Amino acid sequence: MTRARWVIMGLLMLAGPYAARADEPTELKVEVEAKLKRALVTRRDITGAAQEYHAGERALADGNDAQAAEHFRRADQLLQVSE
Repeated sequence: MTRARWVIMGLLMLAGPYAARADEPTELKVEVEAKLKRALVTRRDITGAAQEYHAGERALADGNDAQAAEHFRRADQLLQVSE
């Protein structure tokens, strides 16, 4: 292989995980939203998880995907703890 091909392959390999995570905050939002609804139906305390979820929504609206994903992950963790 030529050097250019090696460079291109290396760049594609490095970009792969980041490209796959492009929609991660919105996917996390959908998952957490469904879990929140199920927890609400079972009358579990979702106060902390709901606060993190709303903080994630605000971060997502502001265009801060990394911060939104972190809030959604924390909300998911809080929902798992309250099970």
